[in-house]
Amino acid sequence: MQKPLEGIKVVELGIVLAAPYCGLLLSDLGADVIKVESPEGDETRRYLPFVKGSEFSSFSAAINRSKRSISLDLKKPEAVEAYLKLCEGADVVLENFRPGVSDRLGVGPEAVKAVNPDVVYCAISGFGHKGPRAGDAAMDFFIQAFSGQMSMIGHEDGPPARIGGPMMDITASLHGALGVVASLFKHGRTGAGSLVQTSLLEGQIASLCYMWPAMQATGQPPGRMGRGHPNFCPYQTFEAKDTDIAIACLNDRMFRNLAKTIGQPELADDPNFATNAKRVENRPETEAIVEAYVSQRTAEEVAAALRENGVPATPVNTLDRVRADPQVEALGGMLTIDQPEVGEIELAHQALWFDGERAEAEGPAPKLGEHSREILRELGYSEAVIDSLRKIKAFIET
Repeated sequence: MQKPLEGIKVVELGIVLAAPYCGLLLSDLGADVIKVESPEGDETRRYLPFVKGSEFSSFSAAINRSKRSISLDLKKPEAVEAYLKLCEGADVVLENFRPGVSDRLGVGPEAVKAVNPDVVYCAISGFGHKGPRAGDAAMDFFIQAFSGQMSMIGHEDGPPARIGGPMMDITASLHGALGVVASLFKHGRTGAGSLVQTSLLEGQIASLCYMWPAMQATGQPPGRMGRGHPNFCPYQTFEAKDTDIAIACLNDRMFRNLAKTIGQPELADDPNFATNAKRVENRPETEAIVEAYVSQRTAEEVAAALRENGVPATPVNTLDRVRADPQVEALGGMLTIDQPEVGEIELAHQALWFDGERAEAEGPAPKLGEHSREILRELGYSEAVIDSLRKIKAFIET
């Protein structure tokens, strides 16, 4: 399959997750992604856990597969010159430093556009490119708290809780990738480059789309509801005999089917439960009715009975159960990568299919500086010059 971004060269000056995950998305779409790292390497190379008792980070394996790595010491002018030469031939440049950091290194948007005016330059930051907090450091957990997300997660009478996955970074990465692809489309029509800017904070404000008018409508910010939902009932988890189960009864038709399933069809016409508004108003009574049914059965029994009648329900799965689920297997299971010096590791597939085929790159994550010499050769450096750059430690190779 010819991938949509084949022939596109991406320079990724990224650390940890936001820009690197954006780079992964573009790599899976067919782009040649060159990861530029410091001599110490992206700090994720040291993140736990390591794969199969090795010193290879599972985090780095997942985020950096199929990229090429060049390690440049951008505190040295010779390395800055090489970096800008690399950007000169790039279609896209990604970075996720605090605003101003790349400029101080001499490799920011203005420096890159001076050598490549048509480039698509994507900068992902924590707080955004302007404002009183623009220069502050931020990471996923921090933005969960700052953006208000954390205030809505956890039990009503308990402390706020962290989202399990790094959704602040991932959301920003997705917005960044969307901006890049849109800018490449614009470039194809006009020949013009673009400066794309997004942030973890803006991604979360956008993702809370309907929460803002809801807060205006109620006059109150949404709070923690633990297992439930403020606007729907029953739309929550319940405790079955063996484990928790999630039941998503989104509308009155589904509630009628639920009432039939639990052997109380008359509830669908009871004025206290007939509409979602009444069920929300009578939440404790609604929950008690469902709990009485669920608590006497296993989660699988309840889920099967409800699904048969058109009500979405599932046990609350752990990741090992997800991995073994027939639906996941039908979609291809996991992506197996042969990582040198480690062996086979399982990684998540990307979520896009094109014409019945997945668009994803299947190469391993690179060692630090693994392709430094190869990339410098592509830039036209002679072996003698490359050796001299190595001697002054402008780059490293492994």
